[in-house]
Amino acid sequence: MSGDSVSNAAPIGGVSMMSDVIAQIARAAAELEAELRALLQLEQDAPPSLRDDLDVLPCLLVERFPQLCDERAELRGLLKIGRAASRSEHLSPAVAAAALAMVAEFRAIIARLSARPVVIGV
Repeated sequence: MSGDSVSNAAPIGGVSMMSDVIAQIARAAAELEAELRALLQLEQDAPPSLRDDLDVLPCLLVERFPQLCDERAELRGLLKIGRAASRSEHLSPAVAAAALAMVAEFRAIIARLSARPVVIGV
């Protein structure tokens, strides 16, 4: 997902409906960030550099779960879209739909990782 996913173009399908979708994306992305922090055992009162840097969570996730290295760029893009949505920036309908689907995919990954016992020293 490229960094150009956020669009300032007028949304298709009605402003009110897109506003609701953008709010839904903002909530879902914030919840995803919270789930990532919990999975990575990061404190909610972490320094701003850990809270605000879009690269930190994807890098920490890959550091802890190397099998997710192919997902790092997608997660970073998704977090960027979530931040744009939280600022009520317009997103194209295609980007909005993809973001919601990606949040669901990442939440499923987190659920699987959370359920898996962590083996240390193996």
